[in-house]
Amino acid sequence: MDVLHGTPKSNTLPFWGGIMIWNIKTDPMNPKYLGKFECKGMAGAHRFFYNGGRYVYVVGNKPGFMTFILRIVDISDPNNPVEVGSWWADNQYRSNKPGGGEVLFGSKEFLEMATVHAVTVKDNICYAAVANFGACQIDVSDPTNPTLIGRLAINPPFGGGSAGMACHTYMPLGDLPYGVVSTEDERPRYFSNDNKDGLFKKIVTQPMNTIGIVELTDPSNPSLISVFPYPEVPEGYTHDQNFNVVDGVRVPFGPHNLFDAFGKDCYEKYDGKIYNCYFEAGLRVFDTADPFVPKEIAYFMPPDPEVNLFDNEEGNLLPGSKVAITEDCLVDDRGYIYVDTFQDGLYIVKLKSK
Repeated sequence: MDVLHGTPKSNTLPFWGGIMIWNIKTDPMNPKYLGKFECKGMAGAHRFFYNGGRYVYVVGNKPGFMTFILRIVDISDPNNPVEVGSWWADNQYRSNKPGGGEVLFGSKEFLEMATVHAVTVKDNICYAAVANFGACQIDVSDPTNPTLIGRLAINPPFGGGSAGMACHTYMPLGDLPYGVVSTEDERPRYFSNDNKDGLFKKIVTQPMNTIGIVELTDPSNPSLISVFPYPEVPEGYTHDQNFNVVDGVRVPFGPHNLFDAFGKDCYEKYDGKIYNCYFEAGLRVFDTADPFVPKEIAYFMPPDPEVNLFDNEEGNLLPGSKVAITEDCLVDDRGYIYVDTFQDGLYIVKLKSK
């Protein structure tokens, strides 16, 4: 069994970023390094999708292109992975940008450009969340020539502003003719009323972020048919009346990472439930048995951290209140839900049986 993982990113150029491949089958206690695939640029490799087989679908930089694009990598020889095809939105091609030049990761220009953020692949269709372009279905049956089938533009009105990726995740809804798309919130710890400069400055207004269900009966003409309800604010919540304001500070609010792993026996198979970490609103579980009327059925919010486990050297990366923040979730075939947090480690929870 080979295992892939992304590599750390640096704040200086040039640097190496990409994916690395390790053999963990021969001796699990001593993984053997096999090979790497490089993504040279401002932020290296961001995410990738791999469900076994010959190809890895990498979201990363590539010389000659702006921000992250889709790169399809053949790992049949794990010691020498090679790119066989790639896909990008038109304005990501550097020759289409007057003057060329780098786009600083996290800059206003970066956040306004088309950016491939996350991909999942099922039945030779790549579901790509492309910020400032849309939820895209890409035919990858010929990996050397990925071809756009259709897309749904969702921002505006959703996403953008001072939040994260305006199209964050897009994935199929089991074997049904539907997909799930989300935009991205931002961590409220970055915001305060006296936070005047930089990317995470004080905000006055912010577009709504959301999760929605996309109908794909005609994949060339996808349609948004529903949006998920606003997460329930628990009784006794101490930071404000809703999640758009934290201790008097206006912050972006919305979803973060969906449970988007599938295709392996160790993962829970889709049975109508969708799981998402909402940063300050914790883990939320939704029933989508009726895709036109998604309903929240459960949530888990960890306690607020008492101390900062990390900050920048100046101590001003996290000027906001010490509110609990959940980041990502994974659900195994036994129903255990693994939730990691921004400052407080990993929680393992499970839905109560009725």
